[in-house]
Amino acid sequence: MPEIIIPGAVGNTPNRTDAASAIAQHVGSFGASNTPADIKRVLEWFVDEGCVMSLRTDGAGKVHETHACYSDGSAMQFYGAIVDVSASLLHGFVKYDLHLHAATPYVHLELLLKNPLESASMMRRHLRRAYECLVHAGISRLTLEAGLSGGPTYWANAGADFQGGRALLNHIHVLAAFLGDCELADVGQLDTPGDVRQFNLAAEVSIAEAFKCSQLLSSIEGTGQTWVAAGQLDHKRDTLMLDIDTPRSVGEAILFAIGPWNGVFDLSEPGVSDARFRRFLGLA
Repeated sequence: MPEIIIPGAVGNTPNRTDAASAIAQHVGSFGASNTPADIKRVLEWFVDEGCVMSLRTDGAGKVHETHACYSDGSAMQFYGAIVDVSASLLHGFVKYDLHLHAATPYVHLELLLKNPLESASMMRRHLRRAYECLVHAGISRLTLEAGLSGGPTYWANAGADFQGGRALLNHIHVLAAFLGDCELADVGQLDTPGDVRQFNLAAEVSIAEAFKCSQLLSSIEGTGQTWVAAGQLDHKRDTLMLDIDTPRSVGEAILFAIGPWNGVFDLSEPGVSDARFRRFLGLA
């Protein structure tokens, strides 16, 4: 039987020290009616009240290649289905990696997948719950990969920052100037995914065009970085069923073309992206 995680009040959740201690003390796979109580308390961080999380033991993860619910003593990953029991409604699925023993403790959101029949706002409730618990526990860094078919624009709206650094931002500026048919000096400030999405909304290109242009620029920039890899375009079209040929705004096409891109939220006070994320979560 899968383990069921029932959330408690934020004030009753373990702090970071206690959570890290629980991860260190319990090594191995869990999720099938064998999850230690102090691990359950950590997992309660990620489920909004009124719902439960049914832990999954199938599927690979970054901490362990075959077990999705696993602790190696220094990090823990878990994969769960979020269910509103009273309404018999599946909200979606989450998979997180907790790195609380790192020099700079952080949490990585590996998967956020909503029920395709329901509103994305339902999963936002659980992001808000996790945010409040992470801040309460003193964890100031949340990372993710904007890699699903709608991920690049979803996380742009959520207020994420790029994790790729200055070289990626320089690449995006040149790409925007070329695709937007304007001078580099006229591109403006594109420092966040949200900035990129709002760039030149009147001009349109396809993801395929933006992808090929990005490849070309990477070959002549001389940075040694390749922001889009050969084969990714086929994956977007054939596996993710993403429409790569229909024109869309330049900024949106860029976000999809360079995806999957790594995003980060700085949850410290005041964090660079904290205010944007709070607004997205309805906490501002």
